[in-house]
Amino acid sequence: LTGQTVVQPTRRPNARLQVLVEGPTQQDVAYGSFAAGTGSRLLWDLLRREGLAPTDVDVTSALLCRTKRRISKKDLKTALRCCAPRLERDLAESVPSVVLALGARALQALTGKAQITVWMGSPLPITTWKGTKRKPGNAAIAARRVLPTVSTNACWADPFSKPYFSAHVKRAVRLAAGTLPEWRWPRIVTSFDTDEAGLLAALDEVAQAPYLATDTETAGLHYYDELKDVAISSETLSVCVQWLTASDTVKARVKAILENSTPKALQNGMFDYFVFRANRIALGGFVWDTALGSAVISPRLPKKLGHQMCLYSDAPRFKSDFKAGNKNPWKSEKKARERADYCAKDAYSTLWLALRVQPALLAKTNRGIEQFDDLMAELKIAIKMRDYGVDIDTTRHAGITGRLELTLAIVAALLQLKVHEVGFV
Repeated sequence: LTGQTVVQPTRRPNARLQVLVEGPTQQDVAYGSFAAGTGSRLLWDLLRREGLAPTDVDVTSALLCRTKRRISKKDLKTALRCCAPRLERDLAESVPSVVLALGARALQALTGKAQITVWMGSPLPITTWKGTKRKPGNAAIAARRVLPTVSTNACWADPFSKPYFSAHVKRAVRLAAGTLPEWRWPRIVTSFDTDEAGLLAALDEVAQAPYLATDTETAGLHYYDELKDVAISSETLSVCVQWLTASDTVKARVKAILENSTPKALQNGMFDYFVFRANRIALGGFVWDTALGSAVISPRLPKKLGHQMCLYSDAPRFKSDFKAGNKNPWKSEKKARERADYCAKDAYSTLWLALRVQPALLAKTNRGIEQFDDLMAELKIAIKMRDYGVDIDTTRHAGITGRLELTLAIVAALLQLKVHEVGFV
């Protein structure tokens, strides 16, 4: 960084939001200010739509200098450590209580967290300065919230990042204005919170709901791995049963709910379907898969539950919190209580998405519901194929190519079964 041009932060006396970028671009160096190039137009356009002018925004950076070469992880750590005192002064002299962190380096500088896609969209505290173990000494800084998202450069390099960027910028503005509603989970009851009678009462209550969602947690990545937890959620109550320690009475009640015809939503339902089959539960009422719904609305975007929730909801990144610092929290019984809470929230998140994606499909002009019904029919055919021992990858539903591959795989599987029937092999 020696000999490089230093770009100074922009401070506004009445700023309502602070933006933290990763470092200056070539255009930023030429203009002498951050977020001044054409690559930042998307940011300023979104802020204007939300009622913020450039004079309402402070802009600073994790790094003040632009390097002419790709910086190594070691050099980046050194640079962030050197810039930490300056960044702390910038924050202390800034008025806004919310920092919109654009990109991984900006996130690392304030929280020490490295993966932007894991934490984007959720308000986080300023916990540490990257490269040091020192926490913010200024109480006002420690009380601020960081809302991370992808950088503007990422949006230009990958257009499919733009929906996340747009949603998170709007969320940061609402958070700074105090208009972002606090996310509320439903009432959660787990095997650790109550005795058998309380668990049975909770299961009876959730069974009365007209629409349910369910989720499972296993010890590994295969449906035949040991079943750890089963969660069933309505809009107001989510119940998680620790399967290994549950009594036969509790298991029978769970099985009765899962096998009845009440409509149920699942996330990546084929896996959970076979988890239940492996544990002698014939799942009934399976009418919605949130991964397939997302495939219709936004075919190119990730179908993982965490990515969907950070795009459509204001929920905290509970999945990232659960996985952080744990190599395999699904196997560890030390994390059993946390895993049960995680499973209950997973089930509720699945229901939350199902109830909000369905109206979006109805609003689509290109046969949204019909497309979803086609995908569900293909999924159920794929499930039957697996019953015959033919494994089909049902996760590749996105776009015409994925659907064509799935259709061809099903046709090939049917031909294979027919060949076996007539005795050619």
